[in-house]
Amino acid sequence: MQLSRLEQVKTLATYGLAYLLWAVSLPFGGWVIYDLRDAILTIMAVITVKQSHGTRDIFYANLHLRAADTTSWLLVGVFLIAMIVVIENIYRAGATIGRLWSSFFLVLGVCFALLGLVSLINDLVRLLVGAFSWRGLFYPVVYGLVAAFFYWLSGVRKSKENLASSSQVQ
Repeated sequence: MQLSRLEQVKTLATYGLAYLLWAVSLPFGGWVIYDLRDAILTIMAVITVKQSHGTRDIFYANLHLRAADTTSWLLVGVFLIAMIVVIENIYRAGATIGRLWSSFFLVLGVCFALLGLVSLINDLVRLLVGAFSWRGLFYPVVYGLVAAFFYWLSGVRKSKENLASSSQVQ
């Protein structure tokens, strides 16, 4: 089946927009992975502080934490590559079925929800060593509200995209 020139341009523009949105989403995904790495290292540091009893334990624990910090960048790279592939697939599939914007808002909503969860875990772990501050709960709340807004936008866009696709079929 041959596509008309207008349909070809429209398809090309849709996929161009999908890759533009993909490029916009990548920093948010990287931010999530970086904060997750920070939370894991914080958990390791808190566990180490709680279990260290003498200067020898503290010395070796410091070496272990440095090794974990250096090695974690390799895992961050692996997760970044996986995230690049997954988000690209989500947007390409969304462009194919006509739900590109709802996919974009859903990905952003998931990113902000994960940021809120990681930030909350990070703050609760700091509670174990007495470094907790109530101001630290501000970020999880804000991230949660932003995630809820993007999730709501994805639902609104999905319903509008469904109406537009059903009116084109008729």
